[in-house]
Amino acid sequence: MPIALSIPDPQQHAAAIARRAYLRSGSTIRLTNPQQAFIDSGLTLLVFWGANGIGKSIALAEYTRRAIEGTLANPVTTGPVSVGLFGETWQQLGSTIKYFWDSVDKRWFREKVHFQDGQLAGQRMPIYDVIDGPGKGSVLRMGTFSAGAQRIAGPRYHYVIADEPFPQTIFAELWPRLLGRGGKLRIGFTPTLGTAHKLEYLWELVDDPQAKFADEIQVPLTLDAVTPRGGLCEVPFPIPDPETGGMRPMTQADIDVFERGCPAQVRDCRMGRSRIPETEARFFDAYGTHLQEEPDLGKLADLNAKVGIGIDHGSKPGAQRAVMIAVAIVQGKSCVWVMDEYKSDGRSETDDDAKGIMAMIRRHGLELGDVDHWVGDRAHHGDSRGGKKSNLRLMQAFSRIRGVNPQKTRTWRRKLPKPLSSMYVPRKYDGSIWDGCEILHRLMVADPYRIRFASRCEHLHEDLIEWRGDMADPHKDGIDALRYVVVDMTREKR
Repeated sequence: MPIALSIPDPQQHAAAIARRAYLRSGSTIRLTNPQQAFIDSGLTLLVFWGANGIGKSIALAEYTRRAIEGTLANPVTTGPVSVGLFGETWQQLGSTIKYFWDSVDKRWFREKVHFQDGQLAGQRMPIYDVIDGPGKGSVLRMGTFSAGAQRIAGPRYHYVIADEPFPQTIFAELWPRLLGRGGKLRIGFTPTLGTAHKLEYLWELVDDPQAKFADEIQVPLTLDAVTPRGGLCEVPFPIPDPETGGMRPMTQADIDVFERGCPAQVRDCRMGRSRIPETEARFFDAYGTHLQEEPDLGKLADLNAKVGIGIDHGSKPGAQRAVMIAVAIVQGKSCVWVMDEYKSDGRSETDDDAKGIMAMIRRHGLELGDVDHWVGDRAHHGDSRGGKKSNLRLMQAFSRIRGVNPQKTRTWRRKLPKPLSSMYVPRKYDGSIWDGCEILHRLMVADPYRIRFASRCEHLHEDLIEWRGDMADPHKDGIDALRYVVVDMTREKR
Protein backbone atom coordinates (compact mmCIF):
# COMPACT_ATOMS: atom_id res chain seq x y z
CA MET A 1 0.00 0.00 0.00
CA PRO A 2 1.53 3.35 -1.00
CA ILE A 3 2.61 5.66 1.84
CA ALA A 4 0.78 9.00 1.89
CA LEU A 5 3.20 11.88 2.13
CA SER A 6 2.15 15.10 3.84
CA ILE A 7 3.60 18.03 1.92
CA PRO A 8 3.43 21.27 3.94
CA ASP A 9 2.05 24.39 2.40
CA PRO A 10 5.08 26.33 1.06
CA GLN A 11 3.84 29.63 2.48
CA GLN A 12 3.19 28.14 5.91
CA HIS A 13 6.56 26.40 5.84
CA ALA A 14 8.35 29.66 4.97
CA ALA A 15 6.46 31.49 7.71
CA ALA A 16 7.45 28.84 10.26
CA ILE A 17 11.12 29.13 9.30
CA ALA A 18 10.93 32.93 9.53
CA ARG A 19 9.27 32.67 12.94
CA ARG A 20 11.98 30.36 14.28
CA ALA A 21 14.66 32.72 13.00
CA TYR A 22 12.86 35.66 14.61
CA LEU A 23 12.69 33.94 17.98
CA ARG A 24 16.30 32.73 17.77
CA SER A 25 17.98 35.41 19.80
CA GLY A 26 21.53 36.58 19.40
CA SER A 27 23.56 39.53 18.20
CA THR A 28 25.89 40.03 15.28
CA ILE A 29 27.26 43.36 16.50
CA ARG A 30 31.04 43.52 16.82
CA LEU A 31 32.25 44.97 20.11
CA THR A 32 35.50 46.37 21.41
CA ASN A 33 37.29 44.47 24.15
CA PRO A 34 36.09 46.87 26.91
CA GLN A 35 32.51 46.71 25.61
CA GLN A 36 32.59 42.90 25.56
CA ALA A 37 33.99 42.80 29.10
CA PHE A 38 31.21 45.11 30.26
CA ILE A 39 28.46 42.96 28.74
CA ASP A 40 29.93 39.63 29.89
CA SER A 41 30.45 40.66 33.52
CA GLY A 42 28.34 38.89 36.12
CA LEU A 43 28.88 41.51 38.84
CA THR A 44 25.91 43.10 40.56
CA LEU A 45 27.25 46.64 40.09
CA LEU A 46 29.55 47.62 37.24
CA VAL A 47 30.65 51.15 36.35
CA PHE A 48 31.83 51.59 32.75
CA TRP A 49 33.62 54.94 32.64
CA GLY A 50 36.25 56.57 30.52
CA ALA A 51 36.87 58.84 27.59
CA ASN A 52 34.40 60.33 25.20
CA GLY A 53 34.05 58.29 22.03
CA ILE A 54 34.78 54.80 23.42
CA GLY A 55 31.28 53.51 22.65
CA LYS A 56 29.65 53.66 26.09
CA SER A 57 26.20 54.28 24.61
CA ILE A 58 26.60 51.30 22.27
CA ALA A 59 27.56 49.06 25.20
CA LEU A 60 24.63 50.25 27.32
CA ALA A 61 22.19 49.75 24.43
CA GLU A 62 23.52 46.27 23.66
CA TYR A 63 23.32 45.28 27.33
CA THR A 64 19.70 46.49 27.43
CA ARG A 65 18.80 44.46 24.34
CA ARG A 66 20.46 41.28 25.59
CA ALA A 67 18.86 41.66 29.02
CA ILE A 68 15.42 41.72 27.39
CA GLU A 69 15.99 38.82 25.02
CA GLY A 70 17.75 36.70 27.66
CA THR A 71 21.16 36.32 26.00
CA LEU A 72 23.45 37.76 28.65
CA ALA A 73 26.24 35.45 29.78
CA ASN A 74 25.13 35.89 33.40
CA PRO A 75 21.36 36.48 33.41
CA VAL A 76 19.44 37.37 36.57
CA THR A 77 16.64 34.97 35.68
CA THR A 78 15.10 33.10 32.78
CA GLY A 79 11.89 34.27 31.21
CA PRO A 80 10.38 37.78 31.20
CA VAL A 81 12.32 40.52 32.96
CA SER A 82 11.81 44.10 34.09
CA VAL A 83 14.44 46.47 32.69
CA GLY A 84 14.99 50.16 33.46
CA LEU A 85 16.95 52.50 31.18
CA PHE A 86 17.59 55.95 32.67
CA GLY A 87 19.61 59.11 32.10
CA GLU A 88 20.02 62.62 33.38
CA THR A 89 18.13 64.14 30.43
CA TRP A 90 16.38 62.78 27.36
CA GLN A 91 18.95 64.57 25.25
CA GLN A 92 21.83 62.71 26.89
CA LEU A 93 19.94 59.41 26.86
CA GLY A 94 18.94 59.84 23.23
CA SER A 95 22.00 58.21 21.63
CA THR A 96 21.67 55.10 23.81
CA ILE A 97 17.96 54.82 22.95
CA LYS A 98 18.74 55.24 19.24
CA TYR A 99 21.38 52.48 19.30
CA PHE A 100 18.94 50.23 21.17
CA TRP A 101 16.06 50.91 18.78
CA ASP A 102 18.22 50.29 15.71
CA SER A 103 19.35 46.93 17.13
CA VAL A 104 15.97 45.38 17.95
CA ASP A 105 13.21 43.91 15.84
CA LYS A 106 10.41 46.48 15.89
CA ARG A 107 7.85 43.68 16.32
CA TRP A 108 8.98 43.38 19.92
CA PHE A 109 6.86 46.41 20.75
CA ARG A 110 3.40 47.70 19.97
CA GLU A 111 2.80 48.93 16.47
CA LYS A 112 2.67 52.64 17.35
CA VAL A 113 5.98 52.68 19.24
CA HIS A 114 8.70 54.46 17.26
CA PHE A 115 11.85 56.51 17.73
CA GLN A 116 11.39 60.27 17.56
CA ASP A 117 13.36 63.28 18.82
CA GLY A 118 15.78 61.26 20.94
CA GLN A 119 13.29 58.95 22.64
CA LEU A 120 10.66 56.31 22.03
CA ALA A 121 7.24 57.73 21.22
CA GLY A 122 3.82 56.36 20.38
CA GLN A 123 2.31 55.99 23.81
CA ARG A 124 1.65 58.25 26.77
CA MET A 125 3.87 56.61 29.39
CA PRO A 126 7.50 55.50 28.77
CA ILE A 127 6.70 51.96 29.92
CA TYR A 128 6.98 49.54 27.00
CA ASP A 129 5.61 46.01 27.06
CA VAL A 130 7.56 43.48 25.01
CA ILE A 131 4.68 41.79 23.19
CA ASP A 132 6.65 39.40 20.98
CA GLY A 133 10.06 37.97 20.28
CA PRO A 134 12.46 36.12 22.59
CA GLY A 135 11.78 38.56 25.43
CA LYS A 136 8.00 38.39 25.20
CA GLY A 137 6.38 39.37 28.48
CA SER A 138 9.24 41.63 29.57
CA VAL A 139 8.83 45.32 30.39
CA LEU A 140 11.18 48.19 29.52
CA ARG A 141 10.87 51.41 31.50
CA MET A 142 12.65 54.61 30.49
CA GLY A 143 12.99 57.94 32.23
CA THR A 144 15.18 60.78 33.45
CA PHE A 145 16.46 61.53 36.92
CA SER A 146 14.07 64.49 37.19
CA ALA A 147 11.25 61.98 37.74
CA GLY A 148 12.56 61.57 41.29
CA ALA A 149 13.43 58.69 43.55
CA GLN A 150 9.93 57.34 44.12
CA ARG A 151 8.97 57.06 40.45
CA ILE A 152 12.30 55.61 39.35
CA ALA A 153 12.96 53.30 42.29
CA GLY A 154 9.32 52.32 42.89
CA PRO A 155 9.09 49.37 40.45
CA ARG A 156 11.16 46.26 41.06
CA TYR A 157 13.76 45.59 38.36
CA HIS A 158 15.91 42.73 37.22
CA TYR A 159 18.24 45.11 35.38
CA VAL A 160 18.85 48.86 35.62
CA ILE A 161 21.01 50.63 33.05
CA ALA A 162 22.00 54.28 33.54
CA ASP A 163 23.54 56.60 30.97
CA GLU A 164 24.86 58.81 33.80
CA PRO A 165 25.42 58.15 37.53
CA PHE A 166 22.24 58.42 39.60
CA PRO A 167 21.95 61.25 42.13
CA GLN A 168 22.69 59.81 45.55
CA THR A 169 19.08 60.21 46.70
CA ILE A 170 17.81 58.04 43.84
CA PHE A 171 20.62 55.50 44.22
CA ALA A 172 19.84 55.13 47.94
CA GLU A 173 16.24 54.20 47.12
CA LEU A 174 17.00 52.05 44.06
CA TRP A 175 19.97 50.00 45.26
CA PRO A 176 18.32 47.99 48.09
CA ARG A 177 15.24 47.25 45.96
CA LEU A 178 17.44 46.02 43.13
CA LEU A 179 19.40 43.81 45.50
CA GLY A 180 16.15 42.39 46.86
CA ARG A 181 15.46 40.89 43.47
CA GLY A 182 19.03 39.83 42.79
CA GLY A 183 19.17 42.45 40.06
CA LYS A 184 22.10 44.06 38.27
CA LEU A 185 23.04 47.72 37.88
CA ARG A 186 25.10 49.06 34.98
CA ILE A 187 26.31 52.67 34.77
CA GLY A 188 28.26 54.29 31.95
CA PHE A 189 29.62 57.86 31.84
CA THR A 190 32.52 60.27 31.41
CA PRO A 191 33.44 62.32 34.53
CA THR A 192 32.92 66.09 34.17
CA LEU A 193 33.37 69.23 36.23
CA GLY A 194 29.65 69.26 36.93
CA THR A 195 29.38 65.69 38.26
CA ALA A 196 32.72 64.66 39.75
CA HIS A 197 32.05 66.07 43.22
CA LYS A 198 28.70 64.25 43.45
CA LEU A 199 30.03 60.72 43.00
CA GLU A 200 31.83 59.97 46.26
CA TYR A 201 29.06 57.54 47.23
CA LEU A 202 29.62 55.53 44.03
CA TRP A 203 33.41 55.41 44.19
CA GLU A 204 33.32 54.41 47.87
CA LEU A 205 31.29 51.36 46.89
CA VAL A 206 33.41 50.50 43.86
CA ASP A 207 36.70 50.94 45.73
CA ASP A 208 35.63 48.99 48.82
CA PRO A 209 37.78 45.80 48.83
CA GLN A 210 35.01 44.02 50.76
CA ALA A 211 32.43 44.78 48.04
CA LYS A 212 33.26 41.85 45.76
CA PHE A 213 30.00 42.43 43.89
CA ALA A 214 31.07 45.84 42.54
CA ASP A 215 33.81 46.96 40.17
CA GLU A 216 34.72 49.37 37.40
CA ILE A 217 35.93 49.21 33.83
CA GLN A 218 38.07 52.25 33.08
CA VAL A 219 38.69 52.96 29.38
CA PRO A 220 41.19 55.61 28.26
CA LEU A 221 40.93 56.83 24.67
CA THR A 222 43.27 54.69 22.56
CA LEU A 223 42.98 53.11 19.14
CA ASP A 224 42.70 49.70 20.79
CA ALA A 225 39.74 50.90 22.88
CA VAL A 226 37.80 52.08 19.79
CA THR A 227 38.44 49.06 17.56
CA PRO A 228 35.66 46.42 17.41
CA ARG A 229 37.06 42.90 17.36
CA GLY A 230 36.20 40.02 15.04
CA GLY A 231 35.38 39.80 11.37
CA LEU A 232 37.73 39.82 8.40
CA CYS A 233 39.06 43.31 9.03
CA GLU A 234 39.35 45.11 12.36
CA VAL A 235 39.24 48.90 12.02
CA PRO A 236 38.50 51.65 14.57
CA PHE A 237 35.10 53.34 14.91
CA PRO A 238 34.11 55.47 11.92
CA ILE A 239 34.04 59.27 12.30
CA PRO A 240 32.86 62.00 9.91
CA ASP A 241 35.37 63.07 7.27
CA PRO A 242 34.87 66.81 6.65
CA GLU A 243 36.84 66.66 3.39
CA THR A 244 34.71 64.01 1.69
CA GLY A 245 31.48 64.39 3.65
CA GLY A 246 31.56 60.65 4.31
CA MET A 247 32.98 58.49 7.10
CA ARG A 248 36.47 57.14 7.77
CA PRO A 249 38.15 55.15 10.56
CA MET A 250 39.45 57.08 13.57
CA THR A 251 43.22 57.57 13.65
CA GLN A 252 45.77 58.41 16.32
CA ALA A 253 45.96 61.91 14.84
CA ASP A 254 42.24 62.33 15.55
CA ILE A 255 42.79 61.28 19.17
CA ASP A 256 45.64 63.80 19.49
CA VAL A 257 43.48 66.59 18.10
CA PHE A 258 40.66 65.69 20.48
CA GLU A 259 43.01 65.75 23.47
CA ARG A 260 44.43 69.13 22.49
CA GLY A 261 40.89 70.47 22.29
CA CYS A 262 40.03 69.49 25.87
CA PRO A 263 40.46 72.24 28.49
CA ALA A 264 43.22 71.55 31.03
CA GLN A 265 40.84 71.05 33.94
CA VAL A 266 38.94 68.21 32.31
CA ARG A 267 41.53 66.86 29.87
CA ASP A 268 42.37 63.74 31.86
CA CYS A 269 38.67 63.11 32.55
CA ARG A 270 37.68 63.48 28.91
CA MET A 271 40.54 61.18 27.91
CA GLY A 272 39.47 58.57 30.46
CA ARG A 273 42.57 58.89 32.61
CA SER A 274 41.12 60.41 35.76
CA ARG A 275 37.90 60.47 37.76
CA ILE A 276 38.60 63.94 39.15
CA PRO A 277 39.10 67.26 37.26
CA GLU A 278 42.19 69.40 37.87
CA THR A 279 40.27 72.24 39.50
CA GLU A 280 43.42 74.20 40.37
CA ALA A 281 44.40 74.54 36.72
CA ARG A 282 43.36 77.46 34.54
CA PHE A 283 40.30 76.51 32.57
CA PHE A 284 41.44 78.49 29.54
CA ASP A 285 45.07 77.44 29.61
CA ALA A 286 45.18 77.91 25.82
CA TYR A 287 44.47 81.63 26.13
CA GLY A 288 47.35 84.11 25.99
CA THR A 289 48.59 87.28 24.38
CA HIS A 290 49.36 85.31 21.21
CA LEU A 291 45.62 85.48 20.54
CA GLN A 292 45.54 89.29 20.64
CA GLU A 293 44.85 91.01 17.36
CA GLU A 294 43.31 94.41 16.72
CA PRO A 295 40.12 94.21 14.63
CA ASP A 296 40.49 95.46 11.06
CA LEU A 297 37.04 96.78 10.13
CA GLY A 298 37.91 96.87 6.46
CA LYS A 299 38.99 93.23 6.50
CA LEU A 300 35.88 92.24 8.43
CA ALA A 301 33.69 94.07 5.92
CA ASP A 302 35.39 92.22 3.04
CA LEU A 303 34.68 88.94 4.84
CA ASN A 304 31.02 89.94 5.21
CA ALA A 305 31.38 89.55 8.98
CA LYS A 306 28.34 89.78 11.24
CA VAL A 307 28.50 91.79 14.46
CA GLY A 308 27.00 90.44 17.66
CA ILE A 309 26.75 91.44 21.31
CA GLY A 310 26.44 89.07 24.28
CA ILE A 311 25.16 90.32 27.63
CA ASP A 312 25.36 88.86 31.13
CA HIS A 313 23.07 90.60 33.62
CA GLY A 314 24.10 91.31 37.21
CA SER A 315 23.41 93.77 39.99
CA LYS A 316 26.63 93.51 41.99
CA PRO A 317 29.39 96.05 41.34
CA GLY A 318 30.93 95.35 37.94
CA ALA A 319 28.68 92.36 37.33
CA GLN A 320 26.85 93.74 34.26
CA ARG A 321 28.95 92.66 31.29
CA ALA A 322 28.72 92.91 27.52
CA VAL A 323 31.06 91.67 24.78
CA MET A 324 31.00 92.68 21.12
CA ILE A 325 32.29 90.25 18.51
CA ALA A 326 32.46 89.84 14.76
CA VAL A 327 31.99 86.44 13.12
CA ALA A 328 32.94 85.51 9.56
CA ILE A 329 33.30 82.31 7.60
CA VAL A 330 36.92 81.68 6.62
CA GLN A 331 37.73 78.57 4.59
CA GLY A 332 34.40 77.06 5.55
CA LYS A 333 34.74 77.60 9.32
CA SER A 334 33.43 80.25 11.69
CA CYS A 335 36.12 82.63 12.96
CA VAL A 336 35.59 85.10 15.81
CA TRP A 337 37.09 88.52 16.50
CA VAL A 338 36.40 89.82 20.01
CA MET A 339 36.24 93.56 19.33
CA ASP A 340 35.31 95.25 22.59
CA GLU A 341 33.72 94.90 26.01
CA TYR A 342 31.62 96.76 28.55
CA LYS A 343 31.81 96.33 32.31
CA SER A 344 29.61 98.34 34.64
CA ASP A 345 31.36 100.83 36.88
CA GLY A 346 30.22 99.73 40.32
CA ARG A 347 26.51 99.14 40.77
CA SER A 348 24.60 100.27 37.73
CA GLU A 349 21.07 100.83 36.53
CA THR A 350 19.85 99.66 33.15
CA ASP A 351 20.08 103.14 31.63
CA ASP A 352 23.75 103.27 32.65
CA ASP A 353 24.34 99.90 30.99
CA ALA A 354 22.62 100.97 27.77
CA LYS A 355 24.80 104.10 27.59
CA GLY A 356 27.94 102.05 28.22
CA ILE A 357 27.07 99.52 25.53
CA MET A 358 26.17 102.33 23.15
CA ALA A 359 29.57 103.95 23.74
CA MET A 360 31.25 100.57 23.04
CA ILE A 361 29.43 100.28 19.72
CA ARG A 362 30.22 103.85 18.65
CA ARG A 363 33.93 103.47 19.43
CA HIS A 364 34.07 101.45 16.22
CA GLY A 365 32.05 103.87 14.10
CA LEU A 366 28.94 101.71 14.38
CA GLU A 367 25.35 102.33 15.48
CA LEU A 368 22.66 100.13 17.00
CA GLY A 369 21.39 99.20 13.56
CA ASP A 370 24.80 97.80 12.60
CA VAL A 371 24.62 95.05 15.22
CA ASP A 372 23.32 91.89 13.55
CA HIS A 373 22.72 89.70 16.59
CA TRP A 374 21.98 90.21 20.27
CA VAL A 375 22.05 87.52 22.98
CA GLY A 376 21.03 88.51 26.50
CA ASP A 377 20.93 86.47 29.68
CA ARG A 378 17.76 85.59 31.55
CA ALA A 379 16.27 88.28 33.76
CA HIS A 380 18.20 89.11 36.93
CA HIS A 381 15.90 90.09 39.77
CA GLY A 382 18.41 92.17 41.69
CA ASP A 383 18.95 92.17 45.42
CA SER A 384 17.85 94.12 48.48
CA ARG A 385 19.37 97.26 46.98
CA GLY A 386 17.55 96.92 43.66
CA GLY A 387 19.43 96.38 40.42
CA LYS A 388 16.81 94.47 38.45
CA LYS A 389 18.14 93.68 34.97
CA SER A 390 16.57 92.06 31.92
CA ASN A 391 16.64 92.12 28.15
CA LEU A 392 13.31 93.96 28.10
CA ARG A 393 14.58 96.67 30.44
CA LEU A 394 17.71 97.06 28.30
CA MET A 395 15.65 97.38 25.11
CA GLN A 396 13.53 100.05 26.78
CA ALA A 397 16.69 101.93 27.78
CA PHE A 398 17.97 101.84 24.19
CA SER A 399 14.57 103.12 23.08
CA ARG A 400 14.95 106.12 25.40
CA ILE A 401 18.43 106.78 23.99
CA ARG A 402 16.81 106.95 20.54
CA GLY A 403 14.25 109.45 21.81
CA VAL A 404 11.25 107.13 22.07
CA ASN A 405 9.61 106.79 25.49
CA PRO A 406 8.49 103.16 25.88
CA GLN A 407 6.01 104.14 28.60
CA LYS A 408 4.19 106.53 26.23
CA THR A 409 4.65 104.87 22.86
CA ARG A 410 2.95 101.51 22.42
CA THR A 411 4.92 100.72 19.27
CA TRP A 412 8.32 101.54 20.79
CA ARG A 413 9.66 98.05 20.18
CA ARG A 414 8.95 98.24 16.45
CA LYS A 415 11.07 101.37 16.24
CA LEU A 416 14.18 99.53 17.42
CA PRO A 417 16.46 97.76 14.93
CA LYS A 418 14.96 94.31 14.33
CA PRO A 419 17.89 92.28 15.76
CA LEU A 420 17.68 94.27 18.99
CA SER A 421 13.90 94.03 19.27
CA SER A 422 14.13 90.23 19.02
CA MET A 423 17.06 89.68 21.39
CA TYR A 424 17.83 86.01 21.89
CA VAL A 425 18.08 84.29 25.28
CA PRO A 426 20.85 81.67 25.54
CA ARG A 427 19.70 78.08 25.76
CA LYS A 428 20.63 76.71 29.17
CA TYR A 429 20.72 73.09 30.28
CA ASP A 430 22.69 71.03 32.76
CA GLY A 431 26.29 71.32 31.63
CA SER A 432 25.68 74.11 29.10
CA ILE A 433 28.33 76.30 30.69
CA TRP A 434 30.99 73.60 30.27
CA ASP A 435 29.93 72.89 26.70
CA GLY A 436 30.11 76.59 25.86
CA CYS A 437 33.49 77.06 27.52
CA GLU A 438 34.86 74.04 25.71
CA ILE A 439 33.73 75.54 22.41
CA LEU A 440 35.70 78.69 23.27
CA HIS A 441 38.73 76.57 24.14
CA ARG A 442 38.58 74.66 20.85
CA LEU A 443 38.47 77.93 18.92
CA MET A 444 41.65 78.96 20.80
CA VAL A 445 43.58 75.78 19.98
CA ALA A 446 42.47 75.47 16.35
CA ASP A 447 45.19 75.60 13.70
CA PRO A 448 45.07 78.39 12.65
CA TYR A 449 43.42 80.10 15.63
CA ARG A 450 39.73 80.74 15.12
CA ILE A 451 39.29 83.38 17.82
CA ARG A 452 41.23 86.60 18.41
CA PHE A 453 40.93 89.30 21.06
CA ALA A 454 41.40 93.06 20.85
CA SER A 455 43.91 94.36 23.37
CA ARG A 456 41.33 96.78 24.79
CA CYS A 457 39.38 93.83 26.28
CA GLU A 458 41.39 94.11 29.50
CA HIS A 459 38.68 92.81 31.84
CA LEU A 460 37.99 89.79 29.62
CA HIS A 461 41.74 89.16 29.41
CA GLU A 462 41.86 88.98 33.20
CA ASP A 463 38.78 86.74 33.31
CA LEU A 464 40.28 84.21 30.90
CA ILE A 465 43.58 84.16 32.79
CA GLU A 466 42.15 83.87 36.29
CA TRP A 467 38.99 81.74 36.04
CA ARG A 468 39.35 78.24 37.53
CA GLY A 469 35.78 77.04 37.01
CA ASP A 470 34.25 78.45 40.19
CA MET A 471 30.60 79.23 39.44
CA ALA A 472 30.57 82.05 42.02
CA ASP A 473 33.76 83.71 40.77
CA PRO A 474 33.07 87.22 39.33
CA HIS A 475 35.51 86.38 36.52
CA LYS A 476 32.81 84.09 35.15
CA ASP A 477 30.55 87.06 34.28
CA GLY A 478 32.60 88.26 31.31
CA ILE A 479 33.13 84.70 30.10
CA ASP A 480 29.35 84.15 30.20
CA ALA A 481 28.73 87.21 28.04
CA LEU A 482 31.35 85.95 25.58
CA ARG A 483 30.16 82.37 25.35
CA TYR A 484 26.50 83.34 24.96
CA VAL A 485 27.14 85.22 21.74
CA VAL A 486 29.94 83.02 20.38
CA VAL A 487 27.97 79.78 20.77
CA ASP A 488 24.83 81.33 19.28
CA MET A 489 26.54 82.93 16.28
CA THR A 490 28.98 80.17 15.37
CA ARG A 491 26.58 77.26 15.98
CA GLU A 492 29.61 75.28 17.08
CA LYS A 493 29.08 72.02 18.93
CA ARG A 494 31.21 70.57 21.70
